[in-house]
Amino acid sequence: MTKLFVIIVVLFVIVAFVVAHIWNKARKEREQKIRRIIEEQEKKERERQEFERQERERLERERQERLKEEAMNRMREQKARERQERLKEEAMNRMREQKAREEAERIKNKYAKAKVFFQGIWVTQQQLSYLANFSEISSMQGKKLRDFLSNLGKTNPLFADFTQEAENSQKEKEKAKWDSYSQTKQNHGYRTTSTNTGQAQSANVNSFYQMFGLTPETLTSESLKRAYRELVKKYHPDKNKEPDAAEKFQRVQRCYKYLKGELHRKTA
Repeated sequence: MTKLFVIIVVLFVIVAFVVAHIWNKARKEREQKIRRIIEEQEKKERERQEFERQERERLERERQERLKEEAMNRMREQKARERQERLKEEAMNRMREQKAREEAERIKNKYAKAKVFFQGIWVTQQQLSYLANFSEISSMQGKKLRDFLSNLGKTNPLFADFTQEAENSQKEKEKAKWDSYSQTKQNHGYRTTSTNTGQAQSANVNSFYQMFGLTPETLTSESLKRAYRELVKKYHPDKNKEPDAAEKFQRVQRCYKYLKGELHRKTA
């Protein structure tokens, strides 16, 4: 009995030890599992907090950038408004300056265009002030003074109206000369043959001389060639673009032939 009891006790102790060992092992596993769960929860909490922190930082950065961008936009708008106001003010200043210059120019022109009668010619105050620099004009009158002012207008725009007036007068004289020549040709005809040269001479020989600026007394080989060269330069179609330049050039050629024949008969 005693041995059996001992065996039973030993078995009971062994079973209790095994059970205790299994229970301790299970408890440790539960504790480890709980600890792992807690660690995972803590990790998730830390990750959540880190995510929230990063999200807050991101939102704060976006807010700062948005505020900075808004401030830059306001600054740019302010600069644009200031620039527009400055340009507007500059435009107004330029407009006022332009009006002031125009008014001053108008007053100046009004004064400059006021003419006075000077030695037989009407001149402006400005022209008269400029002419005070020339002592030789005190002896000039009328046409002589007008010719001097016409030549002066070729280099000084202040007297350009006298030059233009002289050119217009010259054109009218040339037109009258060409009209006279055309009328002579129409009424009496003109050929370079010796049979009707006398008839053309008796009709209106002066128109041929007038065209070359010569007279029977001043007709020489040199003066005829010089006048001919000037007329060719003036009326040649390659240099003169007027519609009737070719016709005038042909007239010059015919008159040159006639005057050349007259010169030949004169020196023969």
